[in-house]
Amino acid sequence: MNFTVAVIARNEEKTLPRLVESLKEFQEKKGVILVLDTGSSDNTANVARDLGCEVHEVGDRFLKKIDNADEINKLFLDDEEDIVKDGDALFDYSSARNYIASLSKTEMVAMPDCDEVYTKFDLDVIQQKIEAGVDQLEYNFVFSHDQFGNEAIKFLHSKFYNHKKAKWVGIIHEVLQGDVNRQFLDEDIIKLEHWQNPETNRGGYLKGLALDCYENQTNDRNSHYFGRELCWKGRPKSAIKELKRHIGMSKWPQEKGQSMIYIGDSYGDLGDENQQVEWYNKAIECDSSRRESWMRLANLYYKKGDFQRTACYASAALAIPWNGFYGNNRSHYEHEPHELLYWAFWELGDRVKSKEHWQKAIDFIPNNPKYLSDAKFYNDTKYDPSKFTGERYIPGIDRPDMEEEHYARYNFAAKFTEGKVVLDAACGSGFGEDVMKAKEYIGVDISPDVKCTIQDLEKGIDLDIKPDVVVSFETIEHLENPTKFLQWVKENAKQFIFSIPVSMPSEFHKQVYTVEEIKELIGTFFSVVDFYEQNAGEITRESDDPKYIVGVAHIEQLPVVSIVIPTLGREEGLDRCLKSIKELNYPEDKIDIIILDGNTTVPKKVAKGLAQSKGEYVCYAANDTEFTPDSLRNAIETSRKEAFALVAFNTGEVLPDEGNICEHFIIRKDFIEHIDGEIFDTEFHHVGVDNLLWAKCNKMGQAVRDETAVMNHYHFSKGEKMDDVYEKGWKNVDQDRELLKLKLSNI
Repeated sequence: MNFTVAVIARNEEKTLPRLVESLKEFQEKKGVILVLDTGSSDNTANVARDLGCEVHEVGDRFLKKIDNADEINKLFLDDEEDIVKDGDALFDYSSARNYIASLSKTEMVAMPDCDEVYTKFDLDVIQQKIEAGVDQLEYNFVFSHDQFGNEAIKFLHSKFYNHKKAKWVGIIHEVLQGDVNRQFLDEDIIKLEHWQNPETNRGGYLKGLALDCYENQTNDRNSHYFGRELCWKGRPKSAIKELKRHIGMSKWPQEKGQSMIYIGDSYGDLGDENQQVEWYNKAIECDSSRRESWMRLANLYYKKGDFQRTACYASAALAIPWNGFYGNNRSHYEHEPHELLYWAFWELGDRVKSKEHWQKAIDFIPNNPKYLSDAKFYNDTKYDPSKFTGERYIPGIDRPDMEEEHYARYNFAAKFTEGKVVLDAACGSGFGEDVMKAKEYIGVDISPDVKCTIQDLEKGIDLDIKPDVVVSFETIEHLENPTKFLQWVKENAKQFIFSIPVSMPSEFHKQVYTVEEIKELIGTFFSVVDFYEQNAGEITRESDDPKYIVGVAHIEQLPVVSIVIPTLGREEGLDRCLKSIKELNYPEDKIDIIILDGNTTVPKKVAKGLAQSKGEYVCYAANDTEFTPDSLRNAIETSRKEAFALVAFNTGEVLPDEGNICEHFIIRKDFIEHIDGEIFDTEFHHVGVDNLLWAKCNKMGQAVRDETAVMNHYHFSKGEKMDDVYEKGWKNVDQDRELLKLKLSNI
């Protein structure tokens, strides 16, 4: 092969196999895949080797530290939360890409990301183009997909290049620069599609853009991306400031127009509708070649119920053809204008035009539950409200007396589903989508009338997805044998939320279950289940003669956590801590409690606890702490998803000197060997050990405080009594503080 594939990887054990599978023919023809592992804490490096890749492990070699945070924040912020702080570690993508490219034995290098897949890769044509002297190949790149798997955003891409003639520049939003001979290849030759892992941490992207824009203040592209990210991350005032700076550079008109759109979005977030509308119109004046501004206005008036303006702007959008600008949203060029127009024309009384646009919308997405439900208005459905059986509910059409009961279950589920990838099994009309506030919603149902995707749950689920949560209400009783469905859920999801009617025979039910039979069935598949009972709109732990059993099964393979509790007296505080551990939203068999009593120091007790620990993580608690139910689970999820070895609990407001930022925490046990093999330095008596631990881990980019992992810390500094236990721990405070200064100076 006359080219090499090179990728940058960090904690990509889940995504890398899919990319390599799309390069199977390339490998069979002796093509080389280089993998630069940049400090993975998962099994990425071994997975890559097992897949036949050549792996180079470089750890934190390409991390860059920020030491001028005040200057950066002052330049870009407008009375909003700081973007960066001194000590933040950012990954230098350009340096990493240039480095891995330099290891290639061929001049041409294809450089996809691990969460991308080649859906077309014609090796013969590609090699012919390289032999003919092409230095850089351009091709179509699908950046995102909608909930149905259709292309949402697609644009030109060109990370296939001659590394002798082009180099990467830019820390975070890197671009290729060089004098090269480029050629575009059609989708039947190369097509690359992006399927981002929802667990991927993008926390460094905004910080990296801030640093890049500070160091390169005339770089218009990065200014645009920085302003966009500020907008998306809930900093509208700062977004407006930066985007106006980008517009002032007066470069690429389409990108300039897109900045105006983001300014409009930001004013909308601030509740200033007049400015919002003004900036969308400015974007139209700046660049009339795209639908985005027209559709922003159409959607704005749709939400206000202004059908006349909605019809005007959506109709105007339809007059603009597709172009290849990277910021184009494909839905604006496919179903979305028609969706708005069929509503608007219906309200305007033009039923013919309404049906015309409804038909066009459903032609684009035949399985859209909203379109299928709205079919009844055009006499194109077999649905008959008069024949309602209670087995499928459509809000606003079916019996209002059942509304409370149906919504109660979805409102209950929303506590677990917000911001998650959710599969709604037997979704019916799909009305639960709006209630659950999922990041991604996948509805499946056996009925062709109101379904999203047809699935027969009796046969399991034939979809290649790994949802965070599977929700399935009033389903199990309809299955002759639910084994395949429940087994699929167990193998593919992290949580399962369900409801099953109790002792309720029906011509539509294939099974009738008692409370005991429901618990026995669910317990066969899931070892950790919280059961609730429902009557009408009320879901409680216990009730008399429940109509439904509602449950939450915890499926994810959580790690064992050893909770180390040094104690000296204070029995009431210890009992409170132990009681809170029992109430954790965490499997009991995954918790290892180690209580260490006696007169020795806390650091020495923690060292003893570490030696006894059985878990993958060690959690430092105390007899003056109280866990909140989700604290441990949230801390573990932060550690695993964002790849931090040390996660501090939120024990209250952090002081200006951050002296209390790491009062209690979890730490990954396999990481402890990298910090001298101990959690707390045993030279200390008590005070300052947490500060030293934080400094060590933070220097390595491995420390974070999780605001969602709340722990109550009943400390004397927070108003509690200074008892004899505290006095013993703090009697050598001055000596400990001098030792801390010395230790910190050596880091």
